[in-house]
Amino acid sequence: MMPTLLAMALSTPSSAADHLNWDWSRTHRYFISTQVQLPMAAWIATRRNHEARITSFDLRIVTTCSDAQIEGRHVVQASCTIDDVALSAAPLAQDQGLVQPILEQLDDELTGAVSSCRCATTGGSTTSGSTRSSTWTSAPGS
Repeated sequence: MMPTLLAMALSTPSSAADHLNWDWSRTHRYFISTQVQLPMAAWIATRRNHEARITSFDLRIVTTCSDAQIEGRHVVQASCTIDDVALSAAPLAQDQGLVQPILEQLDDELTGAVSSCRCATTGGSTTSGSTRSSTWTSAPGS
């Protein structure tokens, strides 16, 4: 679930065409914030066998993007390091005490992670990345 959440957060509503006009020879720093109300409870879990059900979450990320590669006129690929993560979630009543340790572990795992985002003027994007213990790839519809 976390790679999907991260991919959603790193996908911005502006078009890739806007990004292609930027000066990609320098580093860009972003603050990304999203609040999600889930239509039904979803599981949030860690690799250390902790899990809880949540009904909503807030994700705030500070990321630094550099090493951008312009691939033709219509595609840019940038590498972003996640400098800081703030995560909060609303658990179901019976999972009240279980969420905070999970969020702390996810914060530790995501801080310092590297994500690569490939955006096209056609609107398509692919996000992949890695943390100290995992890698992921996310594309539209995944």
